[in-house]
Amino acid sequence: MAGSHAFVGGRILTMDPWCAAPEAVVIENGRIAAVGERALLAAHGDARRVDLGGRTLLPGFIDAHNHLSIAALHPRWADLSTARTCEELARALVAQAAREPEARWVRGAGWDETVGGLAPSRHDLDALGLERPVIVAHYSLHQCVVSSQALDELGIGRTTPDPPGERSSAAPTASRRGSSSSAPGARRTRARWPRTATPRAGVG
Repeated sequence: MAGSHAFVGGRILTMDPWCAAPEAVVIENGRIAAVGERALLAAHGDARRVDLGGRTLLPGFIDAHNHLSIAALHPRWADLSTARTCEELARALVAQAAREPEARWVRGAGWDETVGGLAPSRHDLDALGLERPVIVAHYSLHQCVVSSQALDELGIGRTTPDPPGERSSAAPTASRRGSSSSAPGARRTRARWPRTATPRAGVG
C-alpha cells in the first residue's frame, strides 16, 4: 500500500492488551506508523482517510502454516486432550452429541496416545450408540478414528484400496479398526473434515 492512509470509523483489533481499543491506525508505505486516539491524525495530515464504516480492521496474518478453518471449528468439537481412558473419551463425546443434537456428525479432537496410552478404535465409538457418524481426530490432526457408520457414509470398506502414501486400517482386515493415517512418519486423515462454516479474515 503506497503512500499514507489513516483508517478510522470502525473497530480496530491490535491483539495488544495495552492498546485494545484504538480509534485510528495510520499506514505509511505498507507499514503501521501510528495507532491510538483519533487526535494522532493531526500529525499525519497528508494521510488519505479511509472510513471503515463500522467494519472491523484486523492485523495482517503472517504464518508459514495455518489451518484457519480448523482452528475456527475446534471450539465446536469435543475436547479430548484430557481423555486418558476410553471411558473419559466416551463421556466427552456423549456430552458433545447432547450439545449439538442437530449436527450430522459427532466430532472430537485432541486425543494423544503418548499420554495415558489412549488408542480408540471404531468399536469404542460404535459402543456409544449415538446413531450418528463419529470422528475423533488425533492431537496432530494427521490421523483420526471413525465409527462404523462413518466408514459406511464415507464409502470405506474391507475392499477399499489405500490411496498413495496413506494407510487405512479399514481395509482389508476383517476387524476394521476404523483409523486412517499416512505412512511412514507424517500421518494424514484421508476423509474430508465435516465442516459447518468457512471463516474469512480481513476487513468485515
